[in-house]
Amino acid sequence: MVSYASLSLYLVLGAAMSATEGASVAQAGETLDANRLEAGMVPIISYDSNLGLGLGALVALTQFDPDHEPHRWRLQALALVSVRATGDGDLQVPVQSYSVDLDLPEIAPRLRARARVGFFLQENVNYFGLGNRSTRFEDSPEEFHQYERMSPSLSGLLRYRLVGFPRRRLRLGRLELFGGLDASYSKLQLLRDSLLRDHAARAASPQNPDDEVFQDLIHGTQDHFLILARAGLLLDLRDNEFHPETGSLSTIGLRWSPGVDASLDYLGLSASTAWFFQVIPGYLVVATRVAGDLIVGDAPFYDLATFGSFQTTEGPGGADSVRGLLLRRFHGKAKIVANLELRTEFLHFRAFDSPFTLGALVFSDAGQVWADIRSRSVGDERLDGGLGEMQVGLGGGLRLRWGDTFIIRADYGISPTDDTTGLYISINHIF
Repeated sequence: MVSYASLSLYLVLGAAMSATEGASVAQAGETLDANRLEAGMVPIISYDSNLGLGLGALVALTQFDPDHEPHRWRLQALALVSVRATGDGDLQVPVQSYSVDLDLPEIAPRLRARARVGFFLQENVNYFGLGNRSTRFEDSPEEFHQYERMSPSLSGLLRYRLVGFPRRRLRLGRLELFGGLDASYSKLQLLRDSLLRDHAARAASPQNPDDEVFQDLIHGTQDHFLILARAGLLLDLRDNEFHPETGSLSTIGLRWSPGVDASLDYLGLSASTAWFFQVIPGYLVVATRVAGDLIVGDAPFYDLATFGSFQTTEGPGGADSVRGLLLRRFHGKAKIVANLELRTEFLHFRAFDSPFTLGALVFSDAGQVWADIRSRSVGDERLDGGLGEMQVGLGGGLRLRWGDTFIIRADYGISPTDDTTGLYISINHIF
C-alpha cells in the first residue's frame, strides 16, 4: 500500500526517463525500433524538511510493441533513503524505501494492470495526538512525537476503461473503474516516554471515560497484518496528464479491511475533484482541488493521517496536502483538504538538445480533521472544532518542466495556524 508521499517519485521519474530517452534518440536522427527493449537508470535527489535529503536510484526495463500503448510492459526497481540531522546534531537515516513495480498497460482490451512489491522503514513517523486541536509540545524532545514503523507490502491494481478512446487515437477523456488489493505487515516500535506509547497504554487498559476515547480510536499499535481491498470510479477530462491547463480529474472510491488481524475491520470512503482553468493560454492557469475522506470502524491509527482510495496521500500536513504543516500533523477519522494554486510558465529554452520551461506558482492550502464521526472530548476539552478552525498553509514555489512529462518542483510553505514552515523539493505537481 503506497502510503507515503516520497514513494510517488518512481511513477513520474519512470515516465520522464522514457520520454527524454526517446526524444534524444529521435533528435539524433535515428529510427526507433518499434519492438525495442529499452533500459535506463536515473538518480533520485529530493528534499523534504520533514524527512531530510532523499538519495536513491530508479532502474527500468521497458518492452515496446506497436500493438500496445504506451508500451507492452514496464518493470521498475526503486531504492531510496533519506538523511537528516537531528536536534542533537547527529545524522539520522529516517527513511528507507525499496520497491519493484510491474506495469501492463493493455493486459486485455480496455484493461490496465499494475503490481508492486515494496519495503518501507521510517524511524521518525509523526504522531501528535487525535483531532484538529491536538497539541504540538515544542519543548519536548523529537522522540516524544514519534514512533517507528517497518512495512513490507504487496499490492495490485486493475483499471478498466468504461468510456474513452485509446491514447493513439483522439483522446476526449475517460471514465475508469478501478479495483485492487493490498497486503501489508506493520512492525511498530512505540518509543519510550512517547505520546503514542501513553495513548496506546490508555487504550489497552482504560481506567476512566477519557481512556475509553483512546480505546475507541487508537488501534493497530501492535505488530499486525492488514488486507485492504479498494474500488471506485475515476473520471479524467484533463488536456494533459502531467501539466494540465484545462479540464478536471475526479475520483470516488472506497477501501475495506475485513479485520484479518488485530480486529482492524473498517471501511473508508473518499472523494476528490481537481479542476484546471486557463486564464491566459500558455502562461497562467488556476488549479484547485478538494478532497474528503471518512473512516468507519477500527482503522489502524496511522491511516487516520491519510486520505484517498485510488491513491493514498498523507495529510493534512506535508508536501502533498497542506504545505507548511508538519507531515502527519493531524489524525482523525474524517478529514477535508483543499488547495488553490495560481500557476504560470514564463521562460522557454533548450539545453542538452531538450526543451525546458521555467514556471512559478503561489498557493493556499487548507485542511481539517475530526477525531471521530461524533464529538469527542478528553479532560473536558473537545478534540475538534468547527470549520472556522481549519489549518492553513501559504507559500510559493518554482517549477522546471523538462519535455512534456518531467516536472521538478520546489515549494516553500508557511502555516500561520500552526507556526511551522516546510521546504519541499520533489517532482510533479501535487495534483
